[in-house]
Amino acid sequence: VDARTGADFTRDALAQALSRDGARVHIATHGRTRRGLLGQSGLLLPRAGSGELAFVSWIGLADQPIRADLLVLNACDLADGPGSGATRQTAFANALAASGARDTVAALWPVSDGAAAVWVPAFYRALAETPDDPARALQQAQSALRASRMYRHPHYWSALIHLTSIAPAALSAAPARP
Repeated sequence: VDARTGADFTRDALAQALSRDGARVHIATHGRTRRGLLGQSGLLLPRAGSGELAFVSWIGLADQPIRADLLVLNACDLADGPGSGATRQTAFANALAASGARDTVAALWPVSDGAAAVWVPAFYRALAETPDDPARALQQAQSALRASRMYRHPHYWSALIHLTSIAPAALSAAPARP
């Protein structure tokens, strides 16, 4: 396990983690989506060698092979794209899923830190029981939020979504369309 926190979790550290076969990458930081601006969905991560934050767009990561099995984006808005649902494929989470992350968990809108303190541990407890089924683990985490008095409102649990990528082998094995 390679755990990076604080100033050590730079854009390069993220790119390296995403490029590892079978990696599970959990990112807890600030996310930002500027609706209407292509490529302006991303993370705020420490800039190497300084105390400043740098914006890391999906454009800067999606051109490299992403081999991580699981990407958990515990950051606001990263499954939401710039504009309507027609352009949602340009959201940070969707772009990284399309670039090869087998399973991605992200939020469509900001979720409170308090709600994250409920769903994240519930997600990983469930994932420990069913390591090959992140969708089921997310469902159980959403159930934990619904069971909570403070976070049972759909605003908290319905923001969280699970995305999967289509394996390149599956694409090449698909029958050609007439």
